[in-house]
Amino acid sequence: MKRLFAIPIILLVAILLVVYLILPNYTRYQRISQEVSDNQAELARIQDFSVKMTKTAEDLLEHQENLDKIRTGLPESFSLAPLLDFLQEQAQSSGLILEAVSQESSVAQTRRVQGEEKESRIKEFKIDISVSGFLSSLESFIKSIEKSSRMIEVLSIYSSSIEDEESDTSNFSLLLKVRAYAE
Repeated sequence: MKRLFAIPIILLVAILLVVYLILPNYTRYQRISQEVSDNQAELARIQDFSVKMTKTAEDLLEHQENLDKIRTGLPESFSLAPLLDFLQEQAQSSGLILEAVSQESSVAQTRRVQGEEKESRIKEFKIDISVSGFLSSLESFIKSIEKSSRMIEVLSIYSSSIEDEESDTSNFSLLLKVRAYAE
């Protein structure tokens, strides 16, 4: 009879041990195991991202010359001084004399995005320049600024001849449109 009572008591104690000691530890083990697998997946994702970023950085370094051209063509902010230096250099190489430069206006561009208008970060600036020289030099000057990496467009050209018998040079007034990022 002792055995008859001992077996159910041992079974009850075993069940209580499983329920109160082993089961909580097992659920904690499952939770920790799930956290470890989540962290491993996150680590793999971060490593993949890091490899992609390294590859992108290497690709950008290979194309650094083209990126510099883009940066020159569309500067981050508009400043008249570098533009004046560029125009002076191009005028001299074309055989013209740069006489005057003035900024006429800046125009904010808007663009349509999904039915609504948003202001673009790219702004247009109108520059009026006066040069003097020969017509062939003017043609060379216009070609050189339009071929440059800068975003310069010639809007209009006005010409007036100098009343000088010694030379047949002319004065030219050009209206240019320059694009740059706005701050």
